[in-house]
Amino acid sequence: MTLTPPAARTHWDIDVLHSSLAFSVRPPGQPPVEGRFERWTGHLLLDELRLERSQVEIRIEGASVNTHELRRDAQGRRSGFPSSGLAPTITFRSTRIEPAPQDHYRMVGDLTMAMVRGTVILDVQPLAHATDPWGAERAVYSVTSSVDWRDYGGAWNRTPETEGLRFGEQIQIDITAETVRRPDGRKGRSA
Repeated sequence: MTLTPPAARTHWDIDVLHSSLAFSVRPPGQPPVEGRFERWTGHLLLDELRLERSQVEIRIEGASVNTHELRRDAQGRRSGFPSSGLAPTITFRSTRIEPAPQDHYRMVGDLTMAMVRGTVILDVQPLAHATDPWGAERAVYSVTSSVDWRDYGGAWNRTPETEGLRFGEQIQIDITAETVRRPDGRKGRSA
């Protein structure tokens, strides 16, 4: 009889102080609008033996959207941009992770925004893996995707209260996630 070793499952937290969750949208006939979410958290349960069983969860405070223009941010919160009101919390939970060409990974998951859940695909590229000066194991990933925000109740282009503001349909998402491995045996929230 051969015994199979247990799966090497490790828990990681996104270090949001050293990470960014940015987006850009191109309004019709205008330069892109760029912004970021200031408050968010993320967790990773990594199964090193069976990557497809790994899990990722990200939670975003919608009201923390920042496009560096107060009027636009306030209007978006009132009229359907993924922020407070319609979507106080935006969540992503992975359902499948698989290898992709050129050392990338394809992560499929559920994005829930404004009480609407849809499937999105993210491209994940590992960037670095090292131990920091305090002995913590860290890994950095680049994550990109594109989401049609009309699928989640976005309404800026079709409500009269937008006062002429227009927004594009495709949100380009760009995440740099620096993760830190939890010490063995530490209790905490998992993905």
